[in-house]
Amino acid sequence: MTFLDFPEVVTQMDTESEAMAREAKALDEDLACRIKRGEDIPFPSRAKAEKRLASPSALIAAKTALYVSIRESKLSQVALAQRLGCDEKEVRRMLDPHHPSKLPRLSAALSASSLLWKTAVQFLQS
Repeated sequence: MTFLDFPEVVTQMDTESEAMAREAKALDEDLACRIKRGEDIPFPSRAKAEKRLASPSALIAAKTALYVSIRESKLSQVALAQRLGCDEKEVRRMLDPHHPSKLPRLSAALSASSLLWKTAVQFLQS
């Protein structure tokens, strides 16, 4: 399978269930790499009827939405930490794709980042 928004990601498996699991892992890893490298994250394209959708894990989706939010709002990690009343290290951990952050804390950070919640929800649902 190839990904419309991530042409460098390709997966191949024998069964449908194996393919779906592999697709989610591949998408997670590509998003994690883009976050680590400070790259842009493409907004998800609309689904086509004949195409199967792959979704990242909830944790990577939330971290990606936070990453995009911070970049779009031009909010620094220090400023976000001040809004959340926490240390900047906690914000760095929230943005670390391989750190096991808690979803409620990521949700609070998204709210504090001034991104319109509608946009974040659109990204997570796509």
